[in-house]
Amino acid sequence: MDINALVDRALSLHQAGDLAGAEALYRDILVAGPGLADIHYLLGMAALGQGKVAVAIKSMRTAVRLKP
Repeated sequence: MDINALVDRALSLHQAGDLAGAEALYRDILVAGPGLADIHYLLGMAALGQGKVAVAIKSMRTAVRLKP
């Protein structure tokens, strides 16, 4: 599966409320493209929605560092 298909699937899961599933796919996407600021942001949002505040903060900081 290409990265665009993974992003589409992750966004679908996120919008459907499957935050754990979306988080897992965002992490897979970041293995292939660690510099994708938008994916770091979305990972942070998915983590925050699950109460994973430390993960959310780390992801958001990375997003801002990559794309101020």
